[in-house]
Parts: sequence; structure tokens; C-alpha cells
Amino acid sequence: MCKSILTHDIDVQKKLLRGQMQKTLKDLLNDDSKVREAAKRAAEFFLNWKFYKEADILMAFVSSKEEINTLRILHEALSDKKKVAVPRVISDTRMDFFYLERDKPFEYQLSPGIFGILEPTELLKRFEVSDAAGKKTTMLVPGLAFSKDGHRIGRGKGFYDGFFSRFLPPVRCGFCFDVQIIPEVPHDNFDANVSHIISESGIIDCADRGRDSEP
Repeated sequence: MCKSILTHDIDVQKKLLRGQMQKTLKDLLNDDSKVREAAKRAAEFFLNWKFYKEADILMAFVSSKEEINTLRILHEALSDKKKVAVPRVISDTRMDFFYLERDKPFEYQLSPGIFGILEPTELLKRFEVSDAAGKKTTMLVPGLAFSKDGHRIGRGKGFYDGFFSRFLPPVRCGFCFDVQIIPEVPHDNFDANVSHIISESGIIDCADRGRDSEP
């Protein structure tokens, strides 16, 4: 089978999966108390995780209303004196990260971007790959679905895969609800894996074929 047909098949599978996961998430998000409790438990797993505690730099997404909440983690990381960088869409194909400032409220640093998601203003300092030299960097990665072997499917814009082609943090943690962890995710050679997944049920070490990891 030629490469173009295989690529088409994977694209179709991804489109179908995105539709399924969006419906699954919509159903879950109708239960506010369940969503809040899940986000609280997942955040506790992350904040007690060795790769968070050891990190000098935390790169993390600012959650939308359709994602597991990350705001507590962002606040805690700044309180813990870590450098915290969050993403901003720069163009149709590019996303960069900018550092949050510890002494300013988020409402002065974040504003809705082109997709309605809170993004850092361009007045903040941009993350440069050289910043990570000699530093321990951990990234929280969003997604619609993850498999325990580390494959991920996003919303189809390719921003994270593009960023990972420029800088691939050694610890890339998918952060999601339990319902977003599925047996298999369609993928190709251009899709970057995550190294771990954290949900309300705990931590998964993807490099060890899905074995639950110690905090």
C-alpha cells in the first residue's frame, strides 16, 4: 500500500476519533462536580510528582473550558519559584511559549487568543531553546486523547508537533481526564509522543508500556 493511501487512512481515523472524543468530553463536562474533583486529583498527582518537583522550567498549557483545569498548577509552580512558560499562537503554523511573571495577576498577563483560549501577551519574555540548557524542563501537554504507549491526538492544528520539531522537552506529560486515555491512537511518523500521562487516576509511564509510575 502506498504512503499516500496510508496517510489518508490515518487522517480519516484521526477525524473520526476527534469527533468521538469531543462527544465524550461534552458528556463529561456536564457534570461540574465530577470535573472539579478529577482536576483536583490530577493536579495533586502532578504537584507531588518527582518530575515536577525537580523541574526548573515548567511549560504548561492554559486550560480552556473543554480541558482539565491547569490554573492551580500554574499558580503553585510560580509560588514554588519555578519558571513557568505558557503557549501563544503566533501564526497559522507556529506556537511559542512566554514566561509568566510571578508578581503580576494572571488577568494582566493573559488574554483570549484567536481560538478564545487565554494566551500570554507578547510583552512577556519569550522562551528560547537555549533557556533549557543545563535546566530540567517538564511540559504539560494537552490533547483530545492519549494511549498508554504515549501516542497523542490533538485538535488537528499541529501546533505542538511543530513546536516539538524545534524543542523536545525530555519530560512531556499528557494531562487529561481518565476518559481521554484510550487503547490506541492513530498516528504517523510526524506525531510526537508524550513520555507520561497524568489523570485523576494517577501517573502512567509511557516509556514502560503504560505501567503506573511512582510519584
